[in-house]
Amino acid sequence: MGAVDHEIVPSATHPLLRAAGVTKTYGGIAALSDVSIEVVAGEVHALMGANGAGKSTLIRVLCGVEHPDQGSIRWQGEAVSYRNLRDAMDAGIAVMFQQLNVVEDLTVGEYVTLGREKTRLGLLDKRAMLNAATAALDLTNIDLDPRRSAASLTVAERELLEIARAVSRDARLVIMDEPTASLGHAEVDRLFEVIDGLKRRGVAILYVSHHLDEVVAIADRSTVLRDGRNAGELPRASASKDALLEMMVGRSISARARPQRFEVGPPLLQLQGVCTATGVSDVNLTVHRGEVVGLYGLMGAGRTELLRALYGLDPVTSGSVRLGDREFIARSPYDAAANGIGFVPEDRIRHAIIGEATVAANLTLAAPTQVKRGRLYSLDKERRVAADAVDRIGIKVPSVSAGITELSGGNQQKVVIGRWLVRGTTLLLLDDPTVGVDVAAKQEIYRLIHEATASGMGVLVSSSEIEELTSLADRIVVMHRRRVVGVVESAGADGDAIVRLAIEGRQSVTTEHLEVPA
Repeated sequence: MGAVDHEIVPSATHPLLRAAGVTKTYGGIAALSDVSIEVVAGEVHALMGANGAGKSTLIRVLCGVEHPDQGSIRWQGEAVSYRNLRDAMDAGIAVMFQQLNVVEDLTVGEYVTLGREKTRLGLLDKRAMLNAATAALDLTNIDLDPRRSAASLTVAERELLEIARAVSRDARLVIMDEPTASLGHAEVDRLFEVIDGLKRRGVAILYVSHHLDEVVAIADRSTVLRDGRNAGELPRASASKDALLEMMVGRSISARARPQRFEVGPPLLQLQGVCTATGVSDVNLTVHRGEVVGLYGLMGAGRTELLRALYGLDPVTSGSVRLGDREFIARSPYDAAANGIGFVPEDRIRHAIIGEATVAANLTLAAPTQVKRGRLYSLDKERRVAADAVDRIGIKVPSVSAGITELSGGNQQKVVIGRWLVRGTTLLLLDDPTVGVDVAAKQEIYRLIHEATASGMGVLVSSSEIEELTSLADRIVVMHRRRVVGVVESAGADGDAIVRLAIEGRQSVTTEHLEVPA
């Protein structure tokens, strides 16, 4: 992949990319109104904004997927109008879209070299392609076997694969749309190393993220959009988290996820020595009614695997699971739901929403008895139940008959969580529920969790953000290599100590809040 190894000499006379007065409308509704942005070679330029602010639309316009109604785009000083994404890629723009579209029929190596296959004597040169893919993975320090099936990759591994594919191209600009959404701390650090290397070669990065701490750490400049318009631009020296947040939403927002805590009720879920077919081993934990218990660990720690097993997606092979006052191990998701367990998976696009269905159908999916008239399914009842849930949960939607894909990511996630509130679940399992949503949407999701526990529900929530768990959860269960290595009371907890425990798998610092299983 030698093309990305050479040094790119930045132009001193003009920005690498300049968009001016870009306007884009859909059905008479403006997604972008007179938006402008400049990106300079060798800089990380953050593009910020709440869901629906226009970030994704702007990215699609910049790379030729969409065409602006008004405005101009200049690339290396020349006016351009890309017909499609391939034109932009050929010009030197690589794009990592938020929604991963890995071709599952290919191997890791084949996907990395997709569109740039090596040939010899008119035939695919698989050895050369394997070598090229290996070089790309080495360049990004990503530990994936190029012979492995892409279909077998986890969400985080797919994200890493997209990073390898994007930065391996001969690109002068790499657009990264939420690249760390499914990454743990170690993988984020690795990505930042890759970005730093690209900067040193003069490559520009247009970086889209909802993680304010990431932007403050790596962005040289930040452009903020709000309601499809420019809200302002901040240099690194002025881009504090508070300043960015206020510019994004037009008001200050409290960062505290759970301002009020209640007395918890009796145990709702009790695990003793639980092992699963996916390698989770000897897990002990308890979730009470009215309590939020957090699961924290690095990628591969077993958080997702534990939640999947509790929901009946993977087998529990040994140990005791008590739900309320009885022994209960879910044999299937239907079994789990019938016994009051709801599950929100980490990848809502692939595993939670029905993209072809309406908001109403998605909201009532887990509550079929509530939308029947006698034995027959009633669309009228479906719409009425959904409309009540939309008002109660606070979902922004033009109509419950609208398609689920018309909603922003944050509102889609509220639909997925709301599905279980409509059903009346007693135990809610959440796997990274705020991945890919903006700060304002996070607060709304925290509110839903808070209201659920206030009504007596128990919540077991996995998150890759330690700051989220220390403010949201009552207790945090720390996992390492698919085992529980500590339980931490959130009040006054040391986030850095929890991260070190998750990395090392043992108590390396003393804290009065930490309990380590024998």
